[in-house]
Amino acid sequence: MELHVDERSAVWDLGGAHDALGWTILGGGPARVERVEWHRASSSDLPEGLDPERWLEAKIHGAGRSTDAVAAFLTSRRVSALSRCTIDTALGPVDALATVGLGNALRVGDPPADGAIGTINVAVRLPVPARPEALVESLAIGQEAKALAVLESGVTSTLSHEPASGTGTDCAISLAPAPDASHSPPPLRYAGKH
Repeated sequence: MELHVDERSAVWDLGGAHDALGWTILGGGPARVERVEWHRASSSDLPEGLDPERWLEAKIHGAGRSTDAVAAFLTSRRVSALSRCTIDTALGPVDALATVGLGNALRVGDPPADGAIGTINVAVRLPVPARPEALVESLAIGQEAKALAVLESGVTSTLSHEPASGTGTDCAISLAPAPDASHSPPPLRYAGKH
């Protein structure tokens, strides 16, 4: 796996096909992806009425890459501030990568914040193939960890001024290597917090 980062974009080449589940601008839902990308956009890049999916596709094609087998996020955060955490488990390393913009910090249940930008985009990669329910569980655990990190940081909602749990535009994806005939253990059924 390789990660290439600059001020405007990050490309995480996963080194092969991965099953994915999430809500990214490109490659959302259940998907098969080979890389994850983050692209920086300002509010002036995305005027009202512009389709962010088309904008992202144009950025990726403009960089000479295909939009096939990609999951892509938009962020207002400087992409070089991408955070990476690796946790060693009995099955191998679990990687989490995130961009964290908090200008749109909200608490679950707050109404949308007009004109505010800032998004937390989280990608979690499991080390072994996983069944859909394990991808769902790892996605939930990743979002639980995100909410806990925001809560512990002391950030408050831009609207209610109560402790924030994220932003109004957060996106996330969980990934696991696609199974192949040479992989002997069955795919994970559960991810688990442990």
